[in-house]
Amino acid sequence: MTIIFLAGCIAIPIGDGNKLRLSKKGITVTDEDGDEHSITIDEEEKSLSITGFGMDEDEGIQLGENLDLPETFPEEIPIANDAQILSSSSVGGNIIVYYHTDLPYEDVKHEYKNYYEAEAASFDGEVQITEQEDVEYKNIELEGIKGNESVHVYIEADEEGTTVYIGISNEGEA
Repeated sequence: MTIIFLAGCIAIPIGDGNKLRLSKKGITVTDEDGDEHSITIDEEEKSLSITGFGMDEDEGIQLGENLDLPETFPEEIPIANDAQILSSSSVGGNIIVYYHTDLPYEDVKHEYKNYYEAEAASFDGEVQITEQEDVEYKNIELEGIKGNESVHVYIEADEEGTTVYIGISNEGEA
């Protein structure tokens, strides 16, 4: 039996009013309420995006190269000018950004230490700083609590520059 696909897209009913749509750009599930949940692949941008699945409209997860910051990312937290954002997400008030920069480790470490010092009055208690350095390995971890948010930054030297992970966890009402 020969089947020819003319539309480049397949819609499959999967019961209870739910539908699954498969296409070159990814997978979309439409639930019984008509809400869409999708996993999208953008070959041109070399990225994967996930939206829906209980997330608000302005929330989502992105993986790829040279991504955008989440809309809810705080402006006061520094990001290197040459940041190559590899992962970006905003889900349930929690934000994660993972990026690489060509800047030297010491410059990036200095920038984030300055941020935590400048914001010291807005943190509840002292900022936790853990630093490890030896001949082959350098990293620093900084964490502070602001009301119901934990602001966590992890910086690591690598052969081509510096990798930075920023996590902002929202623990609900303080």
